[in-house]
Amino acid sequence: MRVSVIIPCYNVEDHVEVAVRSVMDQTYADLDVFAVDDGSTDGTRAKLEALERSYPGRFRWVGGPRRGACAARNIGLANTTGEYVQFLDADDAILTDKIFRQVDLAKATEARQ
Repeated sequence: MRVSVIIPCYNVEDHVEVAVRSVMDQTYADLDVFAVDDGSTDGTRAKLEALERSYPGRFRWVGGPRRGACAARNIGLANTTGEYVQFLDADDAILTDKIFRQVDLAKATEARQ
């Protein structure tokens, strides 16, 4: 069960690395991680480029003009392939087993139906 993690970004150069690493450190492996830079004017894009080099084939991102967080989320949805979606703000982080636990719960719920 593939899970897409979509990270909209705007001027979060001081935070985005923590957010992305919290996803990359997940115990659940079948992830499609995609960040959308929404017209940042700070060093966010440089951080995203470095993260893409650190996680080749596991982390992708795209940049564009400032259109707002909702538009960034929609761009992320259009560029990911997961059966489930986890939105993550770029100034936040998730615990290492969060996605594993949620997928486990989803599977258990499906089995009961």
